[in-house]
Amino acid sequence: MKKNIIEIGKKFSQIDRHFKLFLKTGLKSEGLGSSEGLALLVLSTSEAVSQDSLVRELALDKSVIARTVASLEEKGLVFRNKSQEDSRTKLVSISAEGSIKCEKVIYVLNQWSLQIFNGFTDEVLESMNRRLDEIIRNTGV
Repeated sequence: MKKNIIEIGKKFSQIDRHFKLFLKTGLKSEGLGSSEGLALLVLSTSEAVSQDSLVRELALDKSVIARTVASLEEKGLVFRNKSQEDSRTKLVSISAEGSIKCEKVIYVLNQWSLQIFNGFTDEVLESMNRRLDEIIRNTGV
C-alpha cells in the first residue's frame, strides 16, 4: 500500500505541474500567469469576495493571492473595495475587462480538459470527481 501512496502522490504532483505549465503557456498571450487566470475564474462566478476567500478557494498562500490581486488590479482586471460590513476587509471583484480576459481562461481550461480527459466516459468522470472530493475532504482544508 505504501508504494501505491507514493506513486499516487507523484502523479498528483506531475498533474499539478503539467496543469500550471499548460495554463501559463495558454495565458501568456493575454499577459496573465496561472494564478491570475484562476483568480479571474473564481471572481467571474462571484459578486465580490475577500482575499481570504480566494486563498481558500484556490488553495494558494496568502502572499501569492496578495501579489496576484495587486497585479490584476494594476492591469485593470479587478477592483478592490472596502467591505461595508468590516472596513478592515477588502473585497475583490472582476472588472468588465477582467471578464473578457476570463473568456480566454475558460477556453484554455476547456482545452486542458479535452486533452487530459480524452476517452473518459461521463460515468468515469463523475466517479473520479467524487473520489477527488473525498481526497480534498480528507486533507482537512
